Amino acid sequence: MTYKLLDIINLSREYLEKNGFENGRFEAETLISNYYNMKRLDLYLQFDKPVTESEKLDLRKLIARRKNHEPIQHIIGSSGFMGYDFKVSKDVLIPRFDTETLVEKVSDYIGERELKILDIGTGSGAIIISILKLTPNSRGIGIDISEKGLEIAKINSVNLKVDSRVSFFKKDIFEEFRVKEKFDIVVSNPPYIAKNEMEYLDREVAFFEPRSALTDDGDGLSFYRRIKDLLPTILKSDGKFILEYGYKQREDIEGIFKGYNYEIIKDLSGNDRGIFGGFLGNV
Repeated sequence: MTYKLLDIINLSREYLEKNGFENGRFEAETLISNYYNMKRLDLYLQFDKPVTESEKLDLRKLIARRKNHEPIQHIIGSSGFMGYDFKVSKDVLIPRFDTETLVEKVSDYIGERELKILDIGTGSGAIIISILKLTPNSRGIGIDISEKGLEIAKINSVNLKVDSRVSFFKKDIFEEFRVKEKFDIVVSNPPYIAKNEMEYLDREVAFFEPRSALTDDGDGLSFYRRIKDLLPTILKSDGKFILEYGYKQREDIEGIFKGYNYEIIKDLSGNDRGIFGGFLGNV
């Protein structure tokens, strides 16, 4: 039997929906369009396209990976964030839409100024690169403990044409950490899931995303305590920090940053998601 593209789309949709994927058609079309290197809507112009046996086998493998809850972003190798396409892999956290609120906040604050930004736990580089895209005169440094993650970040900086304004380094903030020059902005989306909450994560998060980007294997707050301790040595006296945290952690975060001027940032769903602040007396 000769299959056409519409047949493969329908079979893939049915298979995914049968296995509990509510958006089976969208996910099937996303995977299939990426395989053929075309926009998803362009599939509708190719419904009668014959599918070869080798193509059918390739597509079957892709759909099977999704059926096993591997994130679509890992399967296609990219993720959208702030309107840009970022290369991702199993070595970096997939950027979330909720984080866009923090990027917009700090980018609006920077504007046209020539400010220097430090991104702690940069991963794919999505946060620092997006900020640089939106603030043409700023410069940045991204640090991470993952060499493979840093390679992804470097590729993204080249692809999005900000590589001349950002550098990436392997650094562990829990070891001795010094900077030559203090920063105007410190940003971070650190691992904030407590160890005892890891078992409740969705399968595609718990099984496929890097554990070190999800949890500190403690109470989920160790990075905030460490960053707070480092701020006097890495942040200018009139500088700002912006940190993402879990939507149930506001009370703990406010306790850690007691004595700082700050405001709480809400995500796209209206949940508490980040803290934006500076030293006492810096409004």
